[in-house]
Amino acid sequence: MNIFVSELIGTFILIAAILSTKNKYYIALAFLLAITVSNISKGHINPVVTLVKYIQGAVTKEETMRYVSGQVAGGLLAYYVITKVV
Repeated sequence: MNIFVSELIGTFILIAAILSTKNKYYIALAFLLAITVSNISKGHINPVVTLVKYIQGAVTKEETMRYVSGQVAGGLLAYYVITKVV
């Protein structure tokens, strides 16, 4: 799967679930789903993790930009959907 798309989906699931509920079990489920998606796609879901991987030399500069842009886009999309649409 494309790095950008997988990061967008994983971050969207995580942020949307956190913003849409105060139930701690649903938030835990969101974390579980996000981690599952990240393990399948080898994604990071978190820009700090991506930055550490870049510093360690595990990902290239171009891959880092794709990861972070997908994470930011997924977070912003989730925020928009939960606050404006729902």
